[in-house]
Amino acid sequence: MPHQTDRRPESVTASFVFGKSKGNVGEPLQTQLVISSCAQRVSAPIKLSEVKLVFEGCLRPVKLQSDQNQDSDTTTPSCISDIPLREPSSPGDLALPSPTGGLATLVGIADLTIGPGQTKVFNLACIPREAGDSRVASIAMLVDGDKFDLSYIITDHALYESYWWQRTKKGPSRRRVGKDRDTSRCKIMPKPPKIRISTPTLKDTYYTNERVALQIGLHNEEDEGADVSAEIRLFGSPESTTRLEWLEGDEGSEPLESGTSTPTEGPSHFLKRDVGVMERSSDKNLTIVLADTQDAAKYTLEISAVYHLVSDIQTPIIKTITVDISFVRPFEANYEFLPRVHPQPWPNFFTVDDDLVGKNAESTPGGLSQRWCLDSKMVSFALEPLVIEKLSLKLLDLGAGSVCNVEPEVLVSPETPHIALEELRESNFVLDIQKMTLGDRIPVPLNFALEIDWRRLSSDDEPSPDVTTTILEIPRFVVPMGEPRVLASATPSSTLSGLIHLEYTLENPSAHFLTFNLIMEASEQFAFSGPKTTVVQLVPLSRHTVRYNLLAAKRGLWIQPQLVIIDTYFNKTLRVLPTGDMRADKKGILVWVDAED
Repeated sequence: MPHQTDRRPESVTASFVFGKSKGNVGEPLQTQLVISSCAQRVSAPIKLSEVKLVFEGCLRPVKLQSDQNQDSDTTTPSCISDIPLREPSSPGDLALPSPTGGLATLVGIADLTIGPGQTKVFNLACIPREAGDSRVASIAMLVDGDKFDLSYIITDHALYESYWWQRTKKGPSRRRVGKDRDTSRCKIMPKPPKIRISTPTLKDTYYTNERVALQIGLHNEEDEGADVSAEIRLFGSPESTTRLEWLEGDEGSEPLESGTSTPTEGPSHFLKRDVGVMERSSDKNLTIVLADTQDAAKYTLEISAVYHLVSDIQTPIIKTITVDISFVRPFEANYEFLPRVHPQPWPNFFTVDDDLVGKNAESTPGGLSQRWCLDSKMVSFALEPLVIEKLSLKLLDLGAGSVCNVEPEVLVSPETPHIALEELRESNFVLDIQKMTLGDRIPVPLNFALEIDWRRLSSDDEPSPDVTTTILEIPRFVVPMGEPRVLASATPSSTLSGLIHLEYTLENPSAHFLTFNLIMEASEQFAFSGPKTTVVQLVPLSRHTVRYNLLAAKRGLWIQPQLVIIDTYFNKTLRVLPTGDMRADKKGILVWVDAED
């Protein structure tokens, strides 16, 4: 029979309505196809063989086929049917011509026999696979008769008012929709991810050199299983040495990748791991480690769960969160490099030590020795109390031809179980520096670092098992080994209150015979016994001690003895250097006199 096309029949109309103006990829989109007969009541029912829906955009075409039911309801004024859609079973249904190309057609079976004056509503659930705008392009109704074939195509959907049908206790009823929107259009949004990402162990602040183990929780809140992989990116300073690592032995599988994903990311600022299939309502925990965190900086950590549902492998879904991580310096310190009197005698320039002759001459130090004290005043800038496990001084670099022995920390401030914010910890480190050869008087440069081993306090005020080592750089110090100097040391008398034993040690590390004129100035602060004036002659590489006893006029104060020492060889007045608990100002040394008991 010849095929006829009629675009303006009077007997039947059809309209298509989107339930909402927006939808999401992978989620059912509720729609209604409404077919109404306008025929007179004496007319015969209209038997449609097929109804084809074609869309512009990302929705697949839909074909409704007649169920060929001979006992169709053609008398009820209106009825609503839920039509399930399935994949096509015949090759001819794989694709329908559409404005967006040949998309595979979804097929449904429905009662397409419409009685005169009857309205049939078909609820269709379309699942979009891509984001974008979509609209119904055409509705084609086909009649496959014995004597003719007829197709009626509707493309202008503005001709009809839009209604949404629903079931009620009194039967199907309709309500007007689309007052502020075009019901033939729908905007498809990307599928909202339902995998939740959490960071339960994230702290507000971290400290430099701290090895951060950050737990990442994945929680599947989808209605079915999902195949998940995790991606981690660290954004911050490009010069940062901070590295991302997976914690060995966590419950995640082996990593898929660890490397750059964009040119701006460092080689260790990106991680990827296959998590596997997560069943509905299941949890998965991964742990990443931030290592080599020497820099005080702020970072942004981007955590993504890339997955697809087990039932829909063609629709990728991404859930991403970002967290800020700040690293601050937990400690700062000030340093003083103070001289001390070495307790061992200097080697004699005019004798030869048999131990330094022969095979041990190059390995055994035989030069001059000096003792120094590095006084460090460390302050905590951590926002919480920290437990100091150990404080040590590390020698990084030493001038050639010298050896240096560093003694353990001597705590000066009171010992406490932990150090709080802005609390001070003062420590002394004694250094013994010796030249390898006696004739070497080149200054010795010293480079040190303060190494602090500390722990956090846990919630129950117990120390954390993880020890962090923070390194503080110390300014470079230079020890002069060839210039004369004078060291003062004071010891209070154990028998008489106010009596101070004061010693001046004169050192001649040079190769010259030096003469020193000493003059002790009188003072109202104390009386002294010892030479008022004297001359000290020192041979090369030797030292000598001059002793005074001072009796203070008052107790509980600082007194300032003035001993003038002139090096007649260089015609230079030497500055007296205090040691121990003594102090100094522009006028000279200061000695503390204890108050009476």
